[in-house]
Amino acid sequence: MKKDKITKYLFFLILLVFPLGQLLRLDLTSFSAGLKVQAIDILVFCYVLFWLGRNLFEKAKVRLPPFFKQLLAFILIAFLSLLWQIRSLTPWEFLTALFYWLRLFNFVLFFWATVDLLKKEELPIFDYLLADGIVIAFFALLQYLVLPDTRFLFNFGWDKHYFRAIGTFLDPGFTGLLLVLTFIIWLVYWSEKSVKKNFFFFTAGFILILAIGLTFSRISYLSLFFILGLMLLMGKKWRFFLYLGVMFLLLVFLLPKPGGEGVNLWRTSSLLARLDSYKQTFIIIKDHPLLGVGYDAFRYAQRNYGFLSEENWQSTNAGAGTDNSFLLVFATTGIFGLMFFLNFWVKAIFLSFTYWRKSQSALVFFLSLVVLSLSAFSMNSLFYAWVLCWLMIVMAKFTVDNL
Repeated sequence: MKKDKITKYLFFLILLVFPLGQLLRLDLTSFSAGLKVQAIDILVFCYVLFWLGRNLFEKAKVRLPPFFKQLLAFILIAFLSLLWQIRSLTPWEFLTALFYWLRLFNFVLFFWATVDLLKKEELPIFDYLLADGIVIAFFALLQYLVLPDTRFLFNFGWDKHYFRAIGTFLDPGFTGLLLVLTFIIWLVYWSEKSVKKNFFFFTAGFILILAIGLTFSRISYLSLFFILGLMLLMGKKWRFFLYLGVMFLLLVFLLPKPGGEGVNLWRTSSLLARLDSYKQTFIIIKDHPLLGVGYDAFRYAQRNYGFLSEENWQSTNAGAGTDNSFLLVFATTGIFGLMFFLNFWVKAIFLSFTYWRKSQSALVFFLSLVVLSLSAFSMNSLFYAWVLCWLMIVMAKFTVDNL
């Protein structure tokens, strides 16, 4: 019993650290280009390690959860792709890429461990995630009020942002994405008659909406409207969701826009940069179609192709990926990796859609997958540590409730 409590406490610790985002990052670029360790990585590793050790010690019988075989197949292809490129990488580069492969494998095991935990413990998972999202929104609003000019972070490898809510993740795109994922839970709660609509509940919704607006992240805006549209089509209190969409449009119109490219919703610079990123990625894919350049060895491929400058190729936070998660999978693991990854992704969408009428967790999972699919076409969102963590928790809840 004591060991089960320790597993649960480690899980709570992960949720506690989650909203702190990039503030707890350990930068090891001086040892190897692009190597950065997050506190959430360490905690998830400890959680998984303890879960594995407990099961081995107790000789517990555990069953592979749904989705695990598809995820494991992709993990193996990703590892083979990295081995295939071992001769083109220095030992340090290979070890750095291997570290990120191990991190991905660790999050897959985290999904399995969380399924096991939720089978034994009845935990209000969505309450916890909603609380995390509200804290993320609070930090984003606090940063916007206290430190609206964050252009100095450019010296540390981040983009320049002026009067945008970047929060503890130091990026309006990822902050906005996590806030939209949180808002999905709030919307699903609203559609449930059993959920009390008190002052705290409405305040939480307002804080989330305001923080999303202040990110000035267009993909977050698009995702929010798309989700509201889906809720309308699903017949979930259509008047409320229609009014909510109109209110958000008015909010975006009324938000202060003191100047700068970032708050201009019609800006074209980021679109052109994204198209340029796509073009470069297609060049790499064309030269490495079968197994790619190796999982998470994309930074070194971009350096070799001359797509990253000599001055900052090691430190820039944009060097390890491209502005499309699906293209990144293709470029790093080849056509085989993309096929296995899409096999998992399509199955997850199909099953969650199949069960959405029957359970709250299925609806949350389905809408989250829709948002992540949209975001994946404009940012490398699917392999972001916090998005991975969030997705694995929601998928574990869906698995325990429905499969």
